[in-house]
Amino acid sequence: MKKIALGFVAGCFCLLTACTEDNSIIKSTTKDESEDWYASLDDVPDCTPKLKGKSVAVQEENTSFECNGDRWVRNRVDLDTAEESSSSSINSSSGKWHLENADTPDLDRGGPIEIVDYSSSSVAIIIEDDPWGSESSSSIQLVTGLGTCQPETNPINKGESVRWKFTANLNAGYKPIDFAKASYEWYFEDGATPSYDGTPSKSTDVTYTKSGTAQASLVVNIDGAVEMIPCSPLQVNGDPISCSCTATGGDVTRDNGVAVWTASCTSVSSIEHYVWEDFDFGVDVTSFTHSFSAKGDAFAPTLKVGNSDNTVQTVTCPTVVATDASDPDYVMEDGEDLVFPAGDHEVYLSFMKDYASSSGSVYFSCSANEPLEMSINGVDASGAYLVTIELPFSNVGKDGFVSLSTNVETACWANLLL
Repeated sequence: MKKIALGFVAGCFCLLTACTEDNSIIKSTTKDESEDWYASLDDVPDCTPKLKGKSVAVQEENTSFECNGDRWVRNRVDLDTAEESSSSSINSSSGKWHLENADTPDLDRGGPIEIVDYSSSSVAIIIEDDPWGSESSSSIQLVTGLGTCQPETNPINKGESVRWKFTANLNAGYKPIDFAKASYEWYFEDGATPSYDGTPSKSTDVTYTKSGTAQASLVVNIDGAVEMIPCSPLQVNGDPISCSCTATGGDVTRDNGVAVWTASCTSVSSIEHYVWEDFDFGVDVTSFTHSFSAKGDAFAPTLKVGNSDNTVQTVTCPTVVATDASDPDYVMEDGEDLVFPAGDHEVYLSFMKDYASSSGSVYFSCSANEPLEMSINGVDASGAYLVTIELPFSNVGKDGFVSLSTNVETACWANLLL
């Protein structure tokens, strides 16, 4: 059995030269009429924008180079071999295909499989000799769409384990039995410790001892149809972050439609990032504003907070529904009963206009046929069937508008206490 490792390039695959039976790599370069030939790299002119895409052959290096950006990039593709390898299948005897790249990350590369390049800018295919002594040749076809891989829990805390899992795409043209017989090779960054016994499988448990964003990839081989799948990243949190988020405003008449959310967060490690709506505002911007244009519009910002120990905490901020003081949902007189459906309501207390400068309170009493939870201007209360809330005039305000929220349909009345 042969094991393989591969990476992907947007739009092209690079295959190298074949290997001899003793695994020594044979390199050959055939002159192309469009190339200039030089004896050594010292003879090659500087790579400038004018020469972008230009190829030169260097006799001393026994290969060619292409001008890419501001430097000459080694091109190890044998021109003759590239023309002959027009299909996406690769047939080789026992040996090793190899493409080098200096940007290779530090991955766990145990066993006979080696990833030479993990980046998205190049391709690497390596076929190592089978350590179990198989003498059969292998046929490899690069495919896409076999499935996805992701951690079952995300995020996790430093020191915890998580199971990485492959999810097959049953629309890829393969049956469940094909995926059951497939081989799976997982690759993890430094700091991840796979806990499986070495037998490749569709899932594996990994323990993380470092905080931060963890990457993984999976090579799936279904009888020679091979895909390298980048997995969804995992967030490994370090020191915990504790946060609260409150909101004010949002009335299109009284507040010009502006609502303000404010976050308050603490952590042993210093807070370094407040990311509102996917924009990183750093450590100082703890508030976010949003302007409403019409009553009934709703909005809740997304917020992620990060600290110096690589923890990223997602914070839930309340949803604000725009109100309009000039257009209340209900008008309530002193002592009048009104029935409110479950939900949020803007209520105008018409009698408050006569008591704006007085001292006193408004008593709200609400009853329901089932357990009731209610909130008036941010004051919460609950009860079996009857709930009463006292609001001082200072909480109601001289305009007489209050916000009422109930979990069920309820009948309410208000009385003054001077």
